[in-house]
Amino acid sequence: MDNTVSQKKPFFGRERELSELTERILDPECRILTITGIGGVGKTTIALELAGKLHRHFRNGICFVSLAGLEHSGQVAPAVVSKLGIRLSGGNITKQLLDALAGKNILLVLDNFEHLISATLLVEKIGLEAESVKLLVTSRTGLNVAGEFVYELSGMHIPDESLPDLLFSSAPVKLFLSSYEIEDRFDPDDLRAVAQICREVDGVPLGIELASSWLGRMTPSEILIEISGKGKLLNKQIARKERRHSSLRRVFDYSWMQLSREERTVFTEISVFHGGFDAEAVEFITGRSRIALIGLRNKSLLKTEPSERFSLHPLLRDFSSGKLEQQPDRKEALIARHAEYYCGLLAKNEKNLLSDGSSEAMEEITANLSEVRTAITNSIRKGMSEAFAAGSAALRNYLLRQGFLEEGRKVFMDASAMFKDIIPEESLMMKASQAAFSTELTMYDEAAALLETVLTGGKQEVIGKAAHSLGMVYMRTGNLSRAENRMNRALELARASGDRELEVTVLGGLGDLFNHRLESEKARYFMMQAVEINKKTGNIRGLFSNWITLSNIMANHKKGDSALEYANLALECTDSLKGDLYIALARISIAAALEIQGELKQALDFAVQAVHLFEGINNRWGIQASCRTKASIESSLGMVEESIKTIGKSIQLSEEIGGTYNAMESFITAAEIFEKAGNTEKAFDLYLRARKISRNNSINIILRKLDKKLEELKG
Repeated sequence: MDNTVSQKKPFFGRERELSELTERILDPECRILTITGIGGVGKTTIALELAGKLHRHFRNGICFVSLAGLEHSGQVAPAVVSKLGIRLSGGNITKQLLDALAGKNILLVLDNFEHLISATLLVEKIGLEAESVKLLVTSRTGLNVAGEFVYELSGMHIPDESLPDLLFSSAPVKLFLSSYEIEDRFDPDDLRAVAQICREVDGVPLGIELASSWLGRMTPSEILIEISGKGKLLNKQIARKERRHSSLRRVFDYSWMQLSREERTVFTEISVFHGGFDAEAVEFITGRSRIALIGLRNKSLLKTEPSERFSLHPLLRDFSSGKLEQQPDRKEALIARHAEYYCGLLAKNEKNLLSDGSSEAMEEITANLSEVRTAITNSIRKGMSEAFAAGSAALRNYLLRQGFLEEGRKVFMDASAMFKDIIPEESLMMKASQAAFSTELTMYDEAAALLETVLTGGKQEVIGKAAHSLGMVYMRTGNLSRAENRMNRALELARASGDRELEVTVLGGLGDLFNHRLESEKARYFMMQAVEINKKTGNIRGLFSNWITLSNIMANHKKGDSALEYANLALECTDSLKGDLYIALARISIAAALEIQGELKQALDFAVQAVHLFEGINNRWGIQASCRTKASIESSLGMVEESIKTIGKSIQLSEEIGGTYNAMESFITAAEIFEKAGNTEKAFDLYLRARKISRNNSINIILRKLDKKLEELKG
């Protein structure tokens, strides 16, 4: 029997795991500690390291027994007896083993137990009867015996790849480089590629070692591309003492052999999932029950996530999807059921996204986002028009709120093409949705062209919504007369059809329109009508939009208290709505109100947060507006250089987007900042550019103010 156990290869990291395992094994209540996890995750390695550190706690030593070569459970007791050096006298081996262990203070390590589960009775007897013996077991499944504590070992932690120094000293990167003395030739980009390789295999040590075996022939970036090829890493082999650990495929084949027929079927079919999933989804898509999932979970082939969700390790998914490829008809059927289920999940949440249940709806879609994206792609690819149409409204709402603008534009462009020859009217609806994303991307010409097309051939209810959307596009681009025309048409259509949802949306749009014209009484008139309807119907998103516009109306008239009150009401709505877009809009409105009140430092904090949020979702309109507000506050605080730098971003975006109403506001703010800084020549040029936009769009109140300012600067 060995009193010390040592590694034959370098050991990296796992400090947290070793600490937790040490604490558990030394706990008097713990008799049996089982380390579980998928093949290749490092169960044996950490058991050896742990045993090596614990020898002083066991006066009679440590006994390490490898069970990998055993063929049946009846061989376990003789293997332990042999390792302990016990002389047998004939008769019951188990009894002689227990007698020999009586009074002994030993750590008995049983490695690779999963294929000998019927020998658990022996382990349980030792745990219960040999009071001073502790058992440390490694297995791909728990033993489910009295006195057992299970510790699930997962992949190694990979630090943020934006911190090269941390990457270089991190355990998974050290493991990747351990066989090669070339670390000094690695620059930060190489280290980031190594970190991504480790992340691709979810920190599984065997996967890291297999990927690293390409070093010398490939750069880390080339290896990253290589392992992204389906199944390539599974089949990669390295020389190992244990042949079953020479490749991931051999490791997983070994696990496959331990599964029942039902478990193999389920394991194969759940490869249709790309992220987390629950038992309900599995039952709908595959027709299989939760019981088989639990079996796979107990054998470390599934991970349990919060809220009783499951996920499949990406390497295991590659393995199981290879099995599904052998059943092409079944695969296509499962893909169709998957698309149907997750498009249905979107449809289920459509109304909740506009009500008090918005927060829960957003969270449910976010939790299933990888599956939703896959379902949407497949529903378009397979021409599943009915399934896609059912979830399209909720999808549009969700993607807009989360700032996934390019993704939304592409999805609805593809959907429009899918419907073109099947249901032309539905194709026009998809164009209208595409236009919503084009608008947020400030691709106003594209949005206007799409919506004008919808107006010429869409259904009545679609025409009304398109007319409102087109009015919003024209308002953003400063064409206020045309915007009013389109919105009035939308209001007529909404009232004629009894579409209260569209009616209240248009009322809010008209309020915003007259605010742009600085006609505050008309603006408030339309907004308060919208508020009353939205309160009655519980439309939280509508109310949010109303409060934002009312805050802007008050801010335009320098009524800081009222502006702040409405902005805070909008911020309260974001608790239900979720989504960075809403939070950013509320924060920029609060910043503008606080600036009017003279609370400049607090205003700047809100403006900075808004800029970061808009940048995070790549909302160019929002970045343009929030930088304008931030620059104005910085100028008021005497932060001259900072304000010029910030307003520069807003000017740049204004020039890229074109002569919009927002651009006019940015030029005016920039002119005020440069005038205050003493650069009257630059200020004059910016006032002139703002005047051109206001003249082109007949915004007479602003035009008169700009004419007066230009005269002052000339004098």
